[in-house]
Amino acid sequence: MKSISHFSYILTFLLTHAIFILAQDECSANFSVESKKSPTSSYISYPTRTVCSLPLFDNNAPTIQTNIYGSRTDKQTTATGYYYTKQINGRWWIVDPNGYLSICRAVNAVSRGTGATSNQNYATKFGSSTTNWMNATKELLFDNGFYCAGAWSSTGDIKNNPNQTARPLAYTIILNWMSGYGAGRTHQQSGHMGYPEDAIFVFEQGFTAYCETRAQELAANKINKNIFGYFTDNELPFYNKSLNKFLRLGKTSSTDENYLATLKWLSDNGYTPADTVNSEIQKKFLGYVAETYFSITNNALEKYDPNHMNLGSRVNIAEARENQYFMQAAGKHVDILAVNYYGVWTPNISGNIAWGKNLGKPFMVTEFYTKGDDVPGLANSSGAGWIVKNQTDRGYAYQNYTLALLESKYCVGWHWFKYMDNDPTIANAEPSNTDANKGIVNTAYQPYTALLDKMKELNLKVYNIIDYFDIPKKTTKIYPEADAYFKGAENHGADDRLGIKLTTDVNTHREAFLRFDLSDVNTTVGNATLKLFNVRHGDSNVTYKAEFVSDDSWTERSIIRANNPVGEYEIGRWTHNGDVSMNLQQAFSETVQGDKKLSIKLSGVTATVSQLEVGSRENSDENLRPYIEIIENVTSVNKVNSIGFHFSVTPNPAKKNTNISIRIVDGCESENRLVMNDLSGRILFVKQLSSALSTISLPELNEGVYFLTLSNTSNSVTKQLMVI
Repeated sequence: MKSISHFSYILTFLLTHAIFILAQDECSANFSVESKKSPTSSYISYPTRTVCSLPLFDNNAPTIQTNIYGSRTDKQTTATGYYYTKQINGRWWIVDPNGYLSICRAVNAVSRGTGATSNQNYATKFGSSTTNWMNATKELLFDNGFYCAGAWSSTGDIKNNPNQTARPLAYTIILNWMSGYGAGRTHQQSGHMGYPEDAIFVFEQGFTAYCETRAQELAANKINKNIFGYFTDNELPFYNKSLNKFLRLGKTSSTDENYLATLKWLSDNGYTPADTVNSEIQKKFLGYVAETYFSITNNALEKYDPNHMNLGSRVNIAEARENQYFMQAAGKHVDILAVNYYGVWTPNISGNIAWGKNLGKPFMVTEFYTKGDDVPGLANSSGAGWIVKNQTDRGYAYQNYTLALLESKYCVGWHWFKYMDNDPTIANAEPSNTDANKGIVNTAYQPYTALLDKMKELNLKVYNIIDYFDIPKKTTKIYPEADAYFKGAENHGADDRLGIKLTTDVNTHREAFLRFDLSDVNTTVGNATLKLFNVRHGDSNVTYKAEFVSDDSWTERSIIRANNPVGEYEIGRWTHNGDVSMNLQQAFSETVQGDKKLSIKLSGVTATVSQLEVGSRENSDENLRPYIEIIENVTSVNKVNSIGFHFSVTPNPAKKNTNISIRIVDGCESENRLVMNDLSGRILFVKQLSSALSTISLPELNEGVYFLTLSNTSNSVTKQLMVI
């Protein structure tokens, strides 16, 4: 075993602290993109998934064909002549006018520029012809997999385009009923309209009458099959503390209808104004506001145009989306809930699923974007989107974001904001749209090719990707047999966490080690990922690395700075304080085919003051313990590891609470081990089989897919069992 002397330790620190650039592979599970939230903040690396990094995804498979609406032509259901939604086998879909299943890929504000620069460029490129511009724009959208125009688009130009019948571009209409009703009492805020005390006029009788009048204008749209749906408003102030805000209206006028309706709601439900500090009561009141608003607007829409979808009000307030009362109320009245979803690099898949479950309906992201730092003249100080270094990184961000949406199964599409960059020559522009690189084209109507290439890659493969996500997968977790960290001469092998810290102080320097036993692992595993879970944040903008260690002789309770083994090669890096998912495929495969013991070293690359800590195998919370995750598609697990070793399972499918027979066809030995796993990798039972024919009593199981793995000293094979 090699040890590090004090001199070599300092030399190692100096070398690892040096500045250097590592080329990244966009197809690696460890790929990241540097991003920041404002022009003055620092860039931070964020883990970023791309299409080609998806484990076991066949990027070379034929692309599923689409029709003129961008829908997949291999799956069809009932056609109504208009767009609607349908849940099939757990996934929500858009159904196009001809009955084919679709996911909405759209761009917002598909319209001509209005600033001096964009007007001049329009005249140069398209002359005075709206048709020329619209034809070129539609082809740009279609070529890159976009088939719908989002809010604030030139709906008249789209509708009147000569080739709209042959080459239809679906479009949405934004109604702005609340802000229109309140004209004169509202005020412009960044990105949306503001209301007195952030209280909308939802309880006023005049609002119901206004919606009824405005909805009558929509009757002419009933037979237009290219209208995707209606947004009733944009970004209304749906806050959990709306109860308090509505009550404050009484300070201005004790006869305010919205104030009086709030008092009545409190009284009707047995509450008093003193109860308004109760967060649960606040949430319930927001649910009442939602019930009132969405029922009024939907009743008007259904009365005059029942053929087109109600997309809701483009909800941008995160706490409203987390409020079950709000979501359940909205879900009763919308076909799809539109959400403007900012502030996250990667959408929270479990959170998105919770949205859908509370709604009982699908959702659609109707605003998101990333700004590039490589466009002269655009400072990117306005707007809520992330800032990245260049257009290619904008494309990576698009893929990462939309992949998470697709994985949730409740998202039926997304609308990129927007078609054209902000034009700084526009006087008195809306505050959130003054100087930012948001478009897929610049103000000269020139496409951002590097961005669009990445968008196109995902958009055209979207149905292949959905099928990939929807294939049941076998997931297995392997926990370490040993883990520890040292702090100088101190051993921390019994701690519930692993510390990492790079410093010149040898007494406080920390490095962590994990060792996994891979003796029972199938050599044909397609993907292996190291999972680490943060329990203490370190300093910001610090880089850490994982290295393969060939010396497996270290022990949990004795490893310290003086005797720790060196890393043989680098596995990957991360630069963030969140949980870590790192691809281990090379080291994993080498170990499975070698000594079956995989040791990994975790250390810092950047010097830091505060240590990073991740959970260890001793952590009392099993959700914080490190592990290696192995994922295999169900379609790929019925594989024999060794020639001549087979077994059969009967019956299959099997009913719950019954017996199955296991017959070993060839390769039977005196001791054979049968393991049953569910889709999460949880072991349900382990049995030793000593004969070629065995009867197994199944444990209490739910309906679904399970896996039976039979192995002995020479062979291993896994089969799928369906329980009905």
